[in-house]
Amino acid sequence: MSLFDEQLQEVIDEEKGIRYILRQNPIRRDEIRETRESKIKRVEAFIEEKQEYYNSHYRAKQETMIANIDKKIASLKLSKFRSYKITYQEGECIVVAKDNTQTIKTKELATVEIIIDQEAKIKVAQLDGCYVVTTSLTNIDKDTKEDIHTAYKTLIKVENAFKALKTEYLEIRPLYLRTDSRIKAHIFLSMLSYNIVLKLRGYIFNMNIDFKSTIRKISNITTVKNTINKTIVYETIPAVDDKLKELFDSMKFKLPNRI
Repeated sequence: MSLFDEQLQEVIDEEKGIRYILRQNPIRRDEIRETRESKIKRVEAFIEEKQEYYNSHYRAKQETMIANIDKKIASLKLSKFRSYKITYQEGECIVVAKDNTQTIKTKELATVEIIIDQEAKIKVAQLDGCYVVTTSLTNIDKDTKEDIHTAYKTLIKVENAFKALKTEYLEIRPLYLRTDSRIKAHIFLSMLSYNIVLKLRGYIFNMNIDFKSTIRKISNITTVKNTINKTIVYETIPAVDDKLKELFDSMKFKLPNRI
């Protein structure tokens, strides 16, 4: 663990020809720990909610409550250090009938005790923000660990580009093309679309407005079909809000009012 520091460290396996660049990102470390504490609070609130529901509903089943709690802990990936213990004690539960009449019945009421394994939690937290870059570039004179780390960080931009192309905004799905010219055309249109997104992102960033909500507003721009005497048909575009108008003005783009 001493190799994971804010400063870059490296280990070279000469026999296998592999070089490891190690670091702990303090910002990412703090983000992960804050997220973990937030998840713990969510689990505690969820357990309290399920306990209250089980104790206040006569027909609620113990196995259903347990299954829901286990599923929540697993989904938030807290199973390594977070567990619980349930004790049951006979008590009274109010049963409300369809006609709103109330009956008091006895039921095994649950008390859920949340347990945190502090040692396991500390062990998990040791790797927060830690990462290893693996490379075959073992010549330290030619390729410094700083150069390799910088090259690795630029890969994030490539990953974000593919994410934007495939899922976020463009949603370009795989097309089964048979000819080289069509494949090249598809790639060209994809990259052109991505460049438009990058350009648009720059204008939106300069205006200090939210990118996703702005994209939704642009996507919701519609046309109105106008018909005169059942023969003349044309479409008009309603005016956009002030924020979009300001954005279009900064881009020197004029939205037509008629098509």
